[in-house]
Amino acid sequence: SDRLVALIEVFEDALSLFEGDFTATRKWMDSPVRGLGQKKPLGMLGTRVEANAVLDLIGRLERGVLV
Repeated sequence: SDRLVALIEVFEDALSLFEGDFTATRKWMDSPVRGLGQKKPLGMLGTRVEANAVLDLIGRLERGVLV
């Protein structure tokens, strides 16, 4: 249940980051990301701390902060 809530929250924010491009969002969620230590965002939804790290990264990317 917590994992599902985190998935929805992260996916919605990532979808906004990719301007509604579902395919790009899905690909990003399942790819290693440099700003997450080469971890996949989808694999980081097991704990609230990890989900918050993904949300933080998305926020930084939206603001143009280099990671």
